[in-house]
Amino acid sequence: MNNGVDESRVKFLGSNKRDVTRFTFAGIANLMYWHGYDRLINAIAEYEHKDIITFYIVGDTEPEYSRLKKLVHDKGVENQVHFLGRMEDDEINKLLEEVNVCVDALGRHRSGNNNNSSIKSKEYAAMGIPFIKSHVDDAFDNEFFIYQVNADESDINISEIILWYKKLPTDFASKERNFAIDNFSWTKILKNALDS
Repeated sequence: MNNGVDESRVKFLGSNKRDVTRFTFAGIANLMYWHGYDRLINAIAEYEHKDIITFYIVGDTEPEYSRLKKLVHDKGVENQVHFLGRMEDDEINKLLEEVNVCVDALGRHRSGNNNNSSIKSKEYAAMGIPFIKSHVDDAFDNEFFIYQVNADESDINISEIILWYKKLPTDFASKERNFAIDNFSWTKILKNALDS
């Protein structure tokens, strides 16, 4: 059984396609090494137009929090990567209203298991916000609102992510939300479980 969402509690936040003159990522997690946020930090450091990039990290779990902060300092991207600590749901929703792309796990392969059905990805879909990930999630099948990065330590190409985002249909957010409701609502998941 996959993780599900209660669509009455997950606010639709993707009504408008965001401007790309500034491009904003957000990752929300109980920070662990296998979230792989360091991969995106490294990509930002290498990106030639890094001044347009912002990456918000929500969460403060140690030791990953301190490791990421040191990496940001060492790479000189303090102006691009912002650590917001723990936040309440209403604060997260306000933040996500400005975000282009959310960040699911980019390093599950580090745990020796590259399969995962994260609750965050289902919530991002229900919010209507596209996201990037590296792992295999059987709940999705090459959906247009997911940018799949390699499940290894290779470089992440920010230019390609921005180009992918620009090519999303103008109504992608409502289509993504509808996909989430059709596939991840607890009502539907439990009905399918009882019917099988």
